[in-house]
Formats: sequence, C-alpha cells, structure tokens
Amino acid sequence: MKMQTTINTLNKLFLAAANSSKPDLGGLNFFAVFLILVGLVSVINPNLFWYLRIGRKVPHISPSKLYLGLLRFGGVLVIALGIYLLIYLRQY
Repeated sequence: MKMQTTINTLNKLFLAAANSSKPDLGGLNFFAVFLILVGLVSVINPNLFWYLRIGRKVPHISPSKLYLGLLRFGGVLVIALGIYLLIYLRQY
C-alpha cells in the first residue's frame, strides 16, 4: 500500500511539473544571438580568429588560404546552429 502511495505522489509531481508555466529561455536566446555574432565575425574576418589562435604565438607566419576557408566554413556552421537554436526556442 505504501508503494502505491509513493507512485501516486510521484505521478502528481510529474504532472505538476509538466503543466507548469513556460520556462525562462532568455539565457538561451542570448546564447543563440552570441553564436550568430561569433559566426559572422568568423565569416567576415577569419584573420582575427587565426591571430587569436596562432598568430600571436608566431607573428612572422601568415595564415594559409585553406585555413582561412575552414574558419569561414566553421563560421557558417556556427551561424546555422544559432539560427536553428533561435527557431527551436520560438516553439516554446
């Protein structure tokens, strides 16, 4: 009998949590916009990310076109992730 009471209590708790109001997604919205901005910077100026990662350590070497292209491609992926996250968050 005690086990049945515990299960009923848990069911009530889960139902109350499922019926609660909408969660606050402000932080995730900010993160999605931040991702889009970082991706835009990577697409527009990949030299900045090259400098932050490698250029400051060895200033006499210039980045290759392939590496800059990969940084741009990564920026496009990050922008796509940020847009997807914004669209996903709009459902709630």
